[in-house]
Amino acid sequence: NAINRALEQPGDGKEALSHILQGAAARYACCDDGVDTAVSQTQPDQIDWERFERTVSHIIIGTDNAITVHF
Repeated sequence: NAINRALEQPGDGKEALSHILQGAAARYACCDDGVDTAVSQTQPDQIDWERFERTVSHIIIGTDNAITVHF
């Protein structure tokens, strides 16, 4: 899984966060949230944290570094 591979790489975690957000976007692509997709932010350093909190219930990082994102 791309999220797990990104976590195994050294760095600040922006790539893993980007994969998490892409997964959330794919899951809810059919849902109209009232946000214009042209305005939607795709860069990890431009995260709409309020939207992230509305979308992601919680994230579990296991002892084996596996990530489970609950929406």
